[in-house]
This record gives sequence, structure tokens and C-alpha cells, in this order.
Amino acid sequence: MLKTNNSAIRIFLFSLVTFGIYGLFFLHRVAKETNQICQGDRRKTGGLLAFIILGIITFGIYVLVWKFKILSRRRLFLEKNGRKGVASQTVYLLWALLFFPVAPIYFYFKGTWQHNAICEVYNQLKK
Repeated sequence: MLKTNNSAIRIFLFSLVTFGIYGLFFLHRVAKETNQICQGDRRKTGGLLAFIILGIITFGIYVLVWKFKILSRRRLFLEKNGRKGVASQTVYLLWALLFFPVAPIYFYFKGTWQHNAICEVYNQLKK
């Protein structure tokens, strides 16, 4: 059974206390669980190493693409299983461009909610 009670505030606070290490651990877990849950779509979400290395090489552009792709994969999984997804790729891109200071916080909370939702659906399907 995958964990379905992730709290964005708790993750943020643990990341703060551990100087970002818990945030990296959570990111790794999210990528791994998303690949496990969405394996039917024949796509793969890059893990922590790719996130860090390619994020540095591309000056953060890969991080935006990674988030864009993972939100899309999870939204499609939820819609395929009759649940409401968070937002389309277009909404994410518009928020990221128009509301830059607020958008990362908003999608951090929504992304955590979305991850809990796909884990919940996956757990129900595996029963």
C-alpha cells in the first residue's frame, strides 16, 4: 500500500529542518511511485539524479519540464480512473508565467494533493 497522507506543510517543514534532504527524498519517492502507478502509459519520469544533474545543466529548465510532465502523467491517470485531475499543462504553464511568485507554492500543494490521489486510486485498484 502506498502512503496517501502526505502533507505539503509537513514535507516543507521536514525539508527545512533537514536542509533540503527530506525534500530530495520525497522527490525521489514521488518519481518512483509515479512510474509504478502510471506504468501503463509507457512513459518514465526521471529520478532524483536526473532531476539534479539536468536541472543544473539546463539552469532549471529541466525542473520545470519535469514538473510539467509529472503533473500531466498523474492527471491523465486520475482522469482514466474517473477522478478529477489538478490542472492541464496549459494551466500550469500560464500560472508559472503569469503568477511566478505564487505559482510554485500553489502547485507544490496541488502536486502533493494529486500524488495522494493517485496513490489512493492505485491502492483501491490493487485491493
